Amino acid sequence: MFAPRAALLTLTIAGLAAVAGCGGSDSDKEKTEVEKVARAVLNGADKGSECRLSTTRLVTAVWGSQSACLKASTGGTEADVTVSGTKVDGSDATANITTTIDKLKVEGSLALKKVEGDWKLDEFGTDLVRSLLRGSLTKGYTDALKEEGIAGADKLLTDGATENCVDKRLTALPASEQRQIGYAIFGNRKDSPQGQQVQGLLIECLADSPDGREALRLAFEQGIKEEGLGDKVTACVIARLRETADSELVAKEIVERQKNGGAISPELSGLAAAAVKRCKASQPS
Repeated sequence: MFAPRAALLTLTIAGLAAVAGCGGSDSDKEKTEVEKVARAVLNGADKGSECRLSTTRLVTAVWGSQSACLKASTGGTEADVTVSGTKVDGSDATANITTTIDKLKVEGSLALKKVEGDWKLDEFGTDLVRSLLRGSLTKGYTDALKEEGIAGADKLLTDGATENCVDKRLTALPASEQRQIGYAIFGNRKDSPQGQQVQGLLIECLADSPDGREALRLAFEQGIKEEGLGDKVTACVIARLRETADSELVAKEIVERQKNGGAISPELSGLAAAAVKRCKASQPS
């Protein structure tokens, strides 16, 4: 009853990849080739570029196979990509990129490898993963609330508290775990263990601030609206629960359900049942 809802932004790699070194000299020609490949993959305009210009290792880690990558690739509007700090050491290269994805500035490091004479993306820096997730998770959550027609959603999560929490928690994870999260998100595997981990991280960070708890509550109340109680009873139940169940209790419930699943807690279930009973009784028969 009244299962809490939580939106998770679905991200794609159309335009993101990371790289791990490749061969050659530190010449201007090699740097130019490295930067050309980085831009071609990251600007997202050429369908399948991320598949053709990434190493087999990276393609397998993100999508599972070349065919799965090509199927997932969409292409689209070309993004402006700035490449800087390029360094070449034999068959390895690194570079820093800055671009815009869904109106959000994203920046971080890439690594490339030279394979049979061609530069390929091979790994992305954990700084790039954090940069992407830092803003996109909160934007995705509020966008989902707005799509549900929830008034006031665009005024929430504007103080940076949730973004800072997300960044701090991601930074605390081992680099290998951050990369696995990046692979899942870039590969659009939101139902994978890593995708669920990111959703849980977002919900926990939302529960840490007043604005975040209000955002979680709005999602919870959207679930009530879908219970089929009728407009008047629904409005009454939501108003009643605003009086009897504070946002900290609702947020705690959503966090626990995200972690452990299962039924709604007896405390909140009892308050909800009492609100429904009272509101139904107040309506003319």
